[in-house]
Amino acid sequence: MPDPADPQSNAAAPLSIDEVRRVAWLARLELGDADAERYGRDLASVLALMARLQRLDLSGVEPLTHVAGEGVWARDDDAAAPPGLLLDSISLTTIAPAMQGAFLRVPRVLGGGEGGVA
Repeated sequence: MPDPADPQSNAAAPLSIDEVRRVAWLARLELGDADAERYGRDLASVLALMARLQRLDLSGVEPLTHVAGEGVWARDDDAAAPPGLLLDSISLTTIAPAMQGAFLRVPRVLGGGEGGVA
């Protein structure tokens, strides 16, 4: 069995082009042949590293709940002091690209097209 501490022991098991294309399809990616081969090698390397991590003996290691070791904290929810910059409605309407009544008109994000809200 390879030593998980040995950086040379992460030999990647090759992935077939069909497996790479299936993963690309699931991720909604369109790959050419050269990209499929390259991404196949990259994906195989990632999977080999994950296999190395799975082989580590973690018995006696306490689960980590926060990377800083301080635990989870939350700020007070103070509506009087919101984060970021606030603009009054007059300032906002002067810098907005377009208005529709009392609302900002913004470009579509989904569905394409140049128009604002439908």
